[in-house]
This record gives sequence, structure tokens and C-alpha cells, in this order.
Amino acid sequence: MCTPGFLVFAGTSLLLLAVGWWFWPPVAWAAVLIVPLLALGTYDLRGPIRVIASGKILTGFHLVKNLAVGADLCSSARGMMFALGCVHSLICNTNRCPSGVATQDPRLYRGLIVADKAQRVAQFQAKTVHATAELIASAGLFHTSELNRTHIYRRVTQSEIRRYDRIYPYVSAGVLRDPAKAPEAFAVHLEEADPERFVPRYCLTRTDKPCGDPHRARRARNPEGGTRP
Repeated sequence: MCTPGFLVFAGTSLLLLAVGWWFWPPVAWAAVLIVPLLALGTYDLRGPIRVIASGKILTGFHLVKNLAVGADLCSSARGMMFALGCVHSLICNTNRCPSGVATQDPRLYRGLIVADKAQRVAQFQAKTVHATAELIASAGLFHTSELNRTHIYRRVTQSEIRRYDRIYPYVSAGVLRDPAKAPEAFAVHLEEADPERFVPRYCLTRTDKPCGDPHRARRARNPEGGTRP
């Protein structure tokens, strides 16, 4: 099972975004990718940081889609595994992979003919890049750097299709550095955020009572063995 998330490697100017959506609906894909992009952009921290998107990237359209949303590059392992002969048996950890890809058993991996599979993997990679170039050219573009959210549409209802820049609007770089100039959509989050710790200042219900410490028990035991608020 894959889970969405991202990992920042300090000192390497690299942000690796793993977009896994094994049990996630398709809408989660863009949301998970855009969240770190918003975090970097709104505080003007993008600079030399590069965002790598991965997770079920198989075709040229998957590449174009992730690059258009904001990723700098994409990492694809699943497609290469399929080209290598993976049949998605989901028993990689048992050493009984029937295709010989994920096993150390000589009786199984001798069925993987390296000379043949290497050609298949190389051809898959080349055809995927070619398909990506065709999609970009069909949009009237010359380079992946010209892709943006205006090039991707999503059906949101049975009768409505919206462009991605309308669903996930662009924001100005560094806009959250000055809370007074922040967009209204970020106002509540900025008010609740505490730079000293992860616990917000106030609860999402907008009560006057500060949020409690999640590490403190809600109810403490009294000497008689019961509980008190």
C-alpha cells in the first residue's frame, strides 16, 4: 500500500514527492501534489528546490499531467516493472514472484531473459517519451516548461468541466509572508498557525478556548480510581 507524502532532504535542495494513491480517489492526486507546491510558493521558498512526482506514472499523459500541475520532473518505476515482465502478483516479499522479477529463486528468475527484457524496457521508455512529445506538440507547445494548469481539464460533475487553474488557482510568490496581504482562503490557517509548535493556537471551530495539548490525557484518574474532567 502506498501513502501520499513528501520528504525534504536538507542541504540538497531536493523535495521528493511520493504521490501514492492505492486507496485514494483520483482527486487526491492533484491535491497531494499541489499542497507542497503551495507551501513552497506562498512563502517564496521554491528557488532551487525541485519537485519530483511519482506514483502510478505509466503513460505520456501521466507525465504531462504532473508536469502541468507543477512538478519539475517525474519518476516512474511501475511502468518499467511492467515492461520488465511484472504481472502485479503482489507477492514481492515472498520470494515467489512468478515472472522472476522480484525473486532470488533460480528456478523462477531464469525465466527472465535479460537480453529480451532489456530491449522491452528501453522501447517502453522511448515510446513513452515520444507520446509525451506528441501531447505537448498537439497543445501547440515546444517544451515541457511551457505546461501549466491551464492545459489540464477535469470533469467535476456530469455536466461541468473545469480547468485546473480554476480548481487550484495560482497564488503570488511570497504572499503568505505578510498575513495582512494573504488571500482570504488562507486567513483562518494563518490565524490558527503557531510558529513555535505544530498544535494550532485555536481550534478549527473558532472558539475562544485555545487548543489543548494532544499529548495530555483528556481525563485524569483520581485517587479513588474513577475519572474526573
